[in-house]
Amino acid sequence: MKQRFLFSFLFMIISILFFSGCSNTRFLKDDQVLYTGLRKVNISDKENIKKNKEAKEIIETITFSKPNNALLGTRRVMLPVGLWVHNYFKPKKEGKRENWMYRNFGKEPVLISTVNPELRCRTLETALFGKGFFHVSASYQIHVKNNNPRKAKIAYAINLDPPFLINKISNPVPVDEIDTFLNGYMAQLKI
Repeated sequence: MKQRFLFSFLFMIISILFFSGCSNTRFLKDDQVLYTGLRKVNISDKENIKKNKEAKEIIETITFSKPNNALLGTRRVMLPVGLWVHNYFKPKKEGKRENWMYRNFGKEPVLISTVNPELRCRTLETALFGKGFFHVSASYQIHVKNNNPRKAKIAYAINLDPPFLINKISNPVPVDEIDTFLNGYMAQLKI
């Protein structure tokens, strides 16, 4: 019983070391960079965001992008098994029974170009503009890993001014007889 446990433990350790030595980035093309998660979202005016939950939700939704094998959010916690299966067990021919592992467990790599941070910044600016933040500027920075330049994280910086709020809506005073006549019936109209 003890030998069996020891053998299973050693096999698991050797398997983990073997698969951790397998590079997922060597299958990428020259211009591709693997997205490994969100680094940080810096918001210049945090007081307005705390008050405006809708704007905070917009920022969280637009900046969120799940990397390969993320667990509970935007950080890669587990080993990227799905990416390994995609890279190392790619089928030679379609429709074979031997390819069940690839079909069931393989996951496409999530690339920086797939995440498209430039488009996300423009989408943030537009969505926040619709909520009254008229002077918004969003930018991003790609942080490449020191030991592997083919893996990177994205950090967003959002500069907000206080939102513009409508204080009062007023109708103009009628100028001529037609306006006076129409305003007399405004209470009866269901607009």
